[in-house]
Amino acid sequence: MKKQTRRKFTPEFKAKVALEAVKNQQTLAELGLKFELSPVIISKWKGEFLENMSSVFEKGMKNEEEQGPDVDELYAQIGKLKSRERVFKKKLQETGDMKGRINLIEPHSGTLSIRAQCSVLGVSRSNLYYKPKEEKAENLEMMLLMDKHLINHPTEGVNSMVYWLTALGFVVGHKRIRRLFKVMGRQTLYRRKNLTKAGLREYIRPYLLRNLKIDRANQVWVTDITYVPMAKGFMYLTAVMDVYSRKILAWGLSNSQDAAWCLQVVQEAILRYGKPEIINSDQGSQYTSARWIDYLQSQEIEISMDGKGRALDNVWIERFWKSIKYDYIYLNPCKDGFELADGIKAHMDYYNQKTHHTTEQKPNDRYEKKPVKQAA
Repeated sequence: MKKQTRRKFTPEFKAKVALEAVKNQQTLAELGLKFELSPVIISKWKGEFLENMSSVFEKGMKNEEEQGPDVDELYAQIGKLKSRERVFKKKLQETGDMKGRINLIEPHSGTLSIRAQCSVLGVSRSNLYYKPKEEKAENLEMMLLMDKHLINHPTEGVNSMVYWLTALGFVVGHKRIRRLFKVMGRQTLYRRKNLTKAGLREYIRPYLLRNLKIDRANQVWVTDITYVPMAKGFMYLTAVMDVYSRKILAWGLSNSQDAAWCLQVVQEAILRYGKPEIINSDQGSQYTSARWIDYLQSQEIEISMDGKGRALDNVWIERFWKSIKYDYIYLNPCKDGFELADGIKAHMDYYNQKTHHTTEQKPNDRYEKKPVKQAA
């Protein structure tokens, strides 16, 4: 049997694929078919591209003077590195985030082989080379139906969806629905015990909005991600809302759920409207990450997070998701990212200038009034 040779990609090809992914105009599955690549690899290259863009503008590094090696010091450093490696492996195993660990692997690293990287990160090489298939038309249809249904019934879980879809004529089981829930980023809303994984506890923050009187713009912002079904495939939508005015300050579309994208949308909102006093999100992996927490802390913004399974903690943006899906997305299944982006932009503009039924004011007008914070 002839041994299969591993494909090699030039930096130029990687950059081309990453640029297409960054545009967020096609799903990862579509890009995978176009370039004959795994969506996992494309997602990884996209993340590396976003992470290293700033290096293009960095000036040359200064050369340091060569120094003779100190054998004792080198042995001490080796001991420290081995100790840190053991702790690092243990913490990675505790997080349970296999996808995140896979994205850390560099297939063409000049320092560590793929085997060595997999060993350090606790990843099986079969997971690295697995190429997921594009979702079947039947799965996409079921995901659309479930998304519409769960907007009105967010507490229904896997069992309820199995019974409901079976009644509609679909042949489905619990494993299939559970997997589709994961693809959609859907989590059933109910009170539960704290099962947060140990590796993420340091990034969890308490919910700060309970009994808080919100009486001015830029006092509290909320953000979230939602699944957006399309004619073929799906995308993800994130938005930042000012709670006082209900104004959508910034939004973005992506073919993957990554922390860099969510942070970019928040940074855009801050650049245009200034900093909020508090920003609230759920406990998703995008928000319980070092990148998210470090940036908000550097801006001296208080961080609030929904309680696990708390349906009403982020009710403002959840209501907006229901509105945009029923008023636009479900009625206009888009063919590609261009059409989807244009349609969502038009809906966002309309939403910000129409009278809100709760505030009885237009979000744009209510935000611009900006009541002044009273001195203590």
